[in-house]
Amino acid sequence: MVADNALISHLKAQASELEVQKSKLLKTYKGQHPEIQKVDAQIDQVRQRFGEEIQTMIRALQTEAKVARAKEETLLNNVNQLRREGQELNEEEIQYSVLQRDSDSNQQLYEAVLKRLKETGVTGGVEANNVRVVEEAVMPRVPVRPRRMQNLLISIVAGLVVGVGVALTVEYFDTTLKTPDQVESLTGHPVIGVIPVFSVKRS
Repeated sequence: MVADNALISHLKAQASELEVQKSKLLKTYKGQHPEIQKVDAQIDQVRQRFGEEIQTMIRALQTEAKVARAKEETLLNNVNQLRREGQELNEEEIQYSVLQRDSDSNQQLYEAVLKRLKETGVTGGVEANNVRVVEEAVMPRVPVRPRRMQNLLISIVAGLVVGVGVALTVEYFDTTLKTPDQVESLTGHPVIGVIPVFSVKRS
């Protein structure tokens, strides 16, 4: 970059010429001679411009380096993004392959079933099966459940049986004397009289 800069090349050439001129003057004059000092001032001026140009080039190079690093970072981000997209595409390709195989298998199965149906004549309208009607279903005229009349009769019979059983049980366990004949048979003496039971109202 420095060698390609025309101004720097010119300054270097100018500095070389001034050094040659100073060397020639030193053969004639001493170091403090005005001509020597004039050449030294020109050399210092060229060197100062040379240094400034070098600093300008350094700043330009630093700027270019920053731009290059930014571009590099952008390119790296793009590369990473492309890698991620590539991985996603690979995964999608694998999923697509699996779905494609499933689709092919289903298509083959469908074609096999369709071929079988055509062979058996189902698609041609042939109604062939081993199902036949044994007996036609008849709608009942009355409800099957609940059977109200039957339940009523069963309840009446059960009530009568329970009532008679309770009455016989009470009669069997009742040991009270109710008639004069029971008294005579139990004591062996005749009954003189029967005293009725009166209800007395207390005032």
